Amino acid sequence: MPAYKAPLREIDFITNELFNFDQHYESLGLGDSVNAETREAIINEGAKFCEQVLAPLHQSGDEEGCHWSSEGVTTPKGFAAAYAEYVEGGWPSLSMPEEVGGQDLPHSLNIAVGEIMGQANHAWAMITALTSGARQTLLAHGNSFQDLKRQEEKY
Repeated sequence: MPAYKAPLREIDFITNELFNFDQHYESLGLGDSVNAETREAIINEGAKFCEQVLAPLHQSGDEEGCHWSSEGVTTPKGFAAAYAEYVEGGWPSLSMPEEVGGQDLPHSLNIAVGEIMGQANHAWAMITALTSGARQTLLAHGNSFQDLKRQEEKY
């Protein structure tokens, strides 16, 4: 199986030439904190993770698949370790607000990283998509931690 190589030139063209992230982030007041150097470092690290960790899991994913039993769901060899590395690297919190432990980076940057993860190993990336969707739902519709604490103190 050929090795996956993240399309960094294409991402650079899209983010810098097509969508002009510098100007966009400047208009949001994020110009200094999310400059081209920072974006490039994040995308390059994401590419390394995808190329070195996710893409090599295709074979175990294809051969083993996920299985459900009375003990729960098992994922293919390497999937759980890759997820632990994903969490350790801070990837799930990229665009989450700082007040909930996130890095508060723009969602558009998160999309760029998510795109290469999906390209590198779509099956594995779908596991993270479920968690991302749950986080986004809780942020949009859930009670804040402070509200929950106040409710607990009331009772």
